[in-house]
Amino acid sequence: MNAANDTLNTRALSCLGFSVVLTALVQVGVVSFFGALTNEQPTSAGEAKPTRHEIQQLIIDRAQANDWFGFCVALDKQWALIGCPLQGNGNHPATGAGYLYHRSDRGGWYEVATLAPQFASRDSLFGWSVALDSKHALIGTCANTTEAANCPTAYLFQEDERGNWHECEKLLIEDSVAQEVFDVSVAMDSDTALIGRVWRDVEEDRSCGAAYLFQENSQGEWQQIAKFSADVDEASNFGNFGTAVALSGQRALIGAPTEDTTANGSGGAYIMQEESRGVWRQVARLCAQDAAGGDSFGICVALDGDTAVVGACGSDSAGCNSGAAYVFRFRGHRKWVQVAKITASDAAAWDCFGCAVAIDGEIVVVGSPGNNDGAGAAYVFQLDQNAGVKQIAKYTPNEGTAQARFARSIALSSKTLLAGAPWADATVEKSGAAYLFRLPD
Repeated sequence: MNAANDTLNTRALSCLGFSVVLTALVQVGVVSFFGALTNEQPTSAGEAKPTRHEIQQLIIDRAQANDWFGFCVALDKQWALIGCPLQGNGNHPATGAGYLYHRSDRGGWYEVATLAPQFASRDSLFGWSVALDSKHALIGTCANTTEAANCPTAYLFQEDERGNWHECEKLLIEDSVAQEVFDVSVAMDSDTALIGRVWRDVEEDRSCGAAYLFQENSQGEWQQIAKFSADVDEASNFGNFGTAVALSGQRALIGAPTEDTTANGSGGAYIMQEESRGVWRQVARLCAQDAAGGDSFGICVALDGDTAVVGACGSDSAGCNSGAAYVFRFRGHRKWVQVAKITASDAAAWDCFGCAVAIDGEIVVVGSPGNNDGAGAAYVFQLDQNAGVKQIAKYTPNEGTAQARFARSIALSSKTLLAGAPWADATVEKSGAAYLFRLPD
């Protein structure tokens, strides 16, 4: 099983275009990262022409080669947060940073703050994952903790009365031990934060995963109130449970993309729900109706009320790793039903469609960073209550670059789409960029 997962992880890395930096990531403890039917039929195939509604390109002036600005993104109305995990700080490589932007009254976006821990350490990969709420910015770090247990997994920042953003809390995992961390994912909703964590157990030499829920109390302190693990041993021990997380109200969605329960590396996703104050339980396990080995179902997840979206970038629906995304609806009594399988109208092998997903109401956006030989594209779909889905747009940057991996990360809020392109040669080689788009009404 470990050998199969290693093969799958390498496959996903190659698909996303980051395999050439695998050696560097291993040195800092990151050895893997990722990483339904429309009336019973996928979306129709055909040529998709990009739609041009780009608002603005975001880059950093002081960028250096291989910064990976845009590796992860978050969006909340007029605020945007962009991770830059490989940015160095003096003699300390890959300390990382987060860049916060605000939308002006005239519609333009400008940088408000560069966020970093008070005590940055080399190879911490701060900015590996980001989440955003109107009051807080949450930034995950993928630091190797083999020599230091209880190392912060994520940092909270907030705005003071003068409009300055500062670090306000370090979120510590209560049961943290000596570990090699593979991946950290984060999500926020109001006063609740969710952290997914995938690591290698040093003593038992196996991959493990869990998710941790934090809430802000009346004194403004953040406390861990729950730890989530799957009810299937393969998901928590070998399935990379926690690779992706999402929050919406009293529900959480957690991906386990290398889980073997259905087929070797087919993946799974888990719905957790608060049934009484502070008491959360697993209420559903999601899997694709047409699950197959190596699908990586659960590589990314999105949640909005009664609708969940799960990416499966390893699906071979239209060729090797062409990718897919699946939509599920809540039908009551803990029952979640697959209502759609989404594929791109111009799907092709190695597109990695489903590497990133986002949802806002009845609009779903799916990232396809491998599209057009790695230039990347974002696809926009309209859902309806009758389980129908229609592709309404395909977005690419006005001035995209080859192998940019555009839409490796996406976020959606109030008809605005934010997409990262971490390998874009915007300033220097692979310095990265992010792009804002206005969705049609």
